[in-house]
Formats: sequence, structure tokens, C-alpha cells
Amino acid sequence: MQGEHAAWSARNFGSSLGKPHRGLLGFVEEVGEFVEAAADRDDDSMFDALGDALIFASDFCSKAGFDLAEVVSLAQEGRAGHDLNQVTVPLGKLCHHFLKDEQGIRSNEDHRDQILIFMAEVVRTMWDHYDEARRDKSMTIDEVVRVTWQEVRKRDWVADPVRGGRP
Repeated sequence: MQGEHAAWSARNFGSSLGKPHRGLLGFVEEVGEFVEAAADRDDDSMFDALGDALIFASDFCSKAGFDLAEVVSLAQEGRAGHDLNQVTVPLGKLCHHFLKDEQGIRSNEDHRDQILIFMAEVVRTMWDHYDEARRDKSMTIDEVVRVTWQEVRKRDWVADPVRGGRP
């Protein structure tokens, strides 16, 4: 899916090689939407935000040279145990390591490994809270990505910059 998404992103938003921050910003935006949906106990909106966060994570991974499958695998390995209100802690650490890596400073820290770890921790925290709230317990993280991608891939932001071709 990550390769398909990279091609779709290039068609819709132009080449943004060297601009992984766009995917990271989208990921952060969707985390915020997820927290809001969780507060409203709206599991459909939680699903939407989780799926969109993973699509933005794919965008970030493609442009920053990471593998989304590795993020998902790390997220599935264990449970984060974070209260959803504390998701800003790993989210802040993710942004810290991305920024320092981009700036080329604090080279004593392994920024690239930490980026993967903290992105996975945010995904795992979101998944835990979605898993507790949802009615359909049969879906995996991989299936959330697949279902969301099937919808997102239909969007054409070049032809319709307002709605992406959605009704």
C-alpha cells in the first residue's frame, strides 16, 4: 500500500520529496481528531481518524525513508498503556526526533530509531482506545489501513481541489 500511496500522493500533491513534514503534520492533525472523537465516544469518527492517521503515516514514511509496515509491526508488538490524554507525550517526542534529525543536531541520539518507536507508540495508543470503544472487534490495524486506503485512493485533489471528487 505504501508504494501505491506514494504514487497517488505525487499525482495529487506534486512531488514533495524532501518534505516529509507534510505527512507528519497530517498525522498530528488526525491524532487530534481521534482524541476529539474519543471524547465524544464516536467510534465511527475514531475509525476514520485512525485510518487517516495511518495514511498520513504512510506519506511521512515514504518521504522520510521509513517503512509503514515496521511502524505497524512495532505498534502491534505491545500495548502502550498511555491514557489518551497523555498521547501528546510520545507525539511530542516523535516531533522532537524528527526536528533534530532534520536539523542535523544532537547526533548522540538515534533519531531515526526513535521516530519509528514514538510513531508506533502513538498508533498503539490510538489503537488501544479504538479497540476498547468499537463495536466490531474483528478488524486489525492492517485492515483499518486497507479499508481507509480503498476510500482515500479514489480522491482526486487535482480535478477537485475542494472535495477531492467526493459527493
